[in-house]
Amino acid sequence: MLSSVFALSSRTAARLGPNAATGRRCISFALSPSEQELQARVTEFVAEKVIPYEQDERRTSHGPTDGLRNELVGLAREAGLLSGLPEIHAALKSHVTRAIFFEAAGYSMLGPIALNIAAPDEGALWEETVY
Repeated sequence: MLSSVFALSSRTAARLGPNAATGRRCISFALSPSEQELQARVTEFVAEKVIPYEQDERRTSHGPTDGLRNELVGLAREAGLLSGLPEIHAALKSHVTRAIFFEAAGYSMLGPIALNIAAPDEGALWEETVY
């Protein structure tokens, strides 16, 4: 079997399930309950807290002012979604949860800034995990 040929983590092996038509293993893209909860939290935060700031006069053609950025980061901190907080840092250890987090943040141009995952901060997030 595939899992005996490659050393798969239990998490990866759990995402592999039998294909009903062929009987072969296939990847399941279904999100776990914790991944669904993370996706819902970030999506709700961006929709309710961040998107209203898109019309703010402090969002200039060169990006948000420091005041707007600080305000958005404060909202993310209050919501417990700021990258770097222990809970979020632990949740973002896998590529799957990062993809979920980044996608939901990207529904607004200000989302990655609010959650502190816009470049160059995103690179630091990778470095902390990899090295």
